[in-house]
Amino acid sequence: GDGAGGAGAGDADMGDDGDDADGYADRDFAFKGLSRAKYRIFALVRDVLLPSLSLLGSSPTASSELWDIMSTYTWRHRYALYRAWSETAKTDPLVKLADARASHAAKAALKRL
Repeated sequence: GDGAGGAGAGDADMGDDGDDADGYADRDFAFKGLSRAKYRIFALVRDVLLPSLSLLGSSPTASSELWDIMSTYTWRHRYALYRAWSETAKTDPLVKLADARASHAAKAALKRL
């Protein structure tokens, strides 16, 4: 399971405003029904791993490893991750470029059929 999200050694990095060292408020992971540790992994996947997957090109190993992490979350959590990834693809210039290149390559492959 996710473990309990109560007070513990991990709370030592909390500021007076309720935000931890990463800037995530208690309400963020409590709202999502995740323990502090599980939410930190969720945030890492959302903010770093999924966007970087766009930059790797074809990497079945990376995709498989990332799925192993994501499959531990509910479908609602995974949908939230995919939605955030989609938003990143619209705003981050590097991810936007990688998405455009992948779309161009896919269209070129379809034209050859």
